[in-house]
Amino acid sequence: MVTFLIVLVRFSRNLDGARNDFNASAEKPQQTLSHVAQNARSIDAGAKAIKSAADDLAKWTEQQAAAVEETAAALDENHHDSQGLHQTAQEAGDLVNRTRNGAEQSGEIIRKALSAMGRIEQSSSEIGNPFRAPQRQQSYRMKSTRRSLETEK
Repeated sequence: MVTFLIVLVRFSRNLDGARNDFNASAEKPQQTLSHVAQNARSIDAGAKAIKSAADDLAKWTEQQAAAVEETAAALDENHHDSQGLHQTAQEAGDLVNRTRNGAEQSGEIIRKALSAMGRIEQSSSEIGNPFRAPQRQQSYRMKSTRRSLETEK
């Protein structure tokens, strides 16, 4: 801090005005320098606050960048998982179609086998009962005759 000398001794009346002017001019720089020092302290405090805010912003930006990076990695992983699920669903659909086709073919084979077994059972019962065979032949002849008559009409 700069201190200026103020003249306290009284001069003659003619020079007393000069003394007062000198003292007034000495006080002005002191007040000005005091204001400059106060403003410098305010500027320093503002600069420290700005630096602290900038540090906080940099830290926050870093955290946000890390969060964005994690999110991007998770989205990429989800994308790969969904592609795998799509492939698996397609394979499952193909397997269901093949299984249904196989079941339909098996059903047809079973129907034919049951029909054949029914005919075998019928033939077997006819062979076991020789008296029934002529009745069956007679029934067959009657059905044939009926068909012939219907077609002639």
